Amino acid sequence: MPIGAPVQTGTPPAKRATPKKSGAASSQPAVTQSQARYEGLLGVGQIGSAICVMRGLFADAGAITLHWPNVSRETVQLAAQNEQIGKAVDYLISAGPYTGLLLAALPLGLQIAANHGRVDVDQVSGISGVMPPAALEAKVKAEAQQLKARLMREAQDAQAESDRLTREMAAQSQNGAAE
Repeated sequence: MPIGAPVQTGTPPAKRATPKKSGAASSQPAVTQSQARYEGLLGVGQIGSAICVMRGLFADAGAITLHWPNVSRETVQLAAQNEQIGKAVDYLISAGPYTGLLLAALPLGLQIAANHGRVDVDQVSGISGVMPPAALEAKVKAEAQQLKARLMREAQDAQAESDRLTREMAAQSQNGAAE
């Protein structure tokens, strides 16, 4: 199962206004505490799902992807009512933007590890873009050949245009000398 945004079921938690920070005006709407908690918990679920895929626990990864959004929504609602739960959730999601960076870099790291035989490509193939090294190599070679062929066509077209312009200028020179 590909790792990506969990399937959204239900609705995200109700937005609760948070005080705006003073300073420069932002062109982006302010993210409420509830929305930030919900999105942060979704990221935690994505990491859990990725770990399951790496360990070959595909059904568990699917279960997390399918059901974690509801767990996240209910946890956020509880956190809004219980300060201790809220603090725990805030601590858990404090990785914030680092979670996104980790999820973005994970396929790259896994692909390089697969390329060098450090991980079994079959266990990580469900993670976006990770493919067998031979398939990736063939893809890159094909793209390089396509680029080379395109550049050769462009060079031939440029040479043909240059030859045409040279003939045209020679004809104009001969016509100008004849007059």
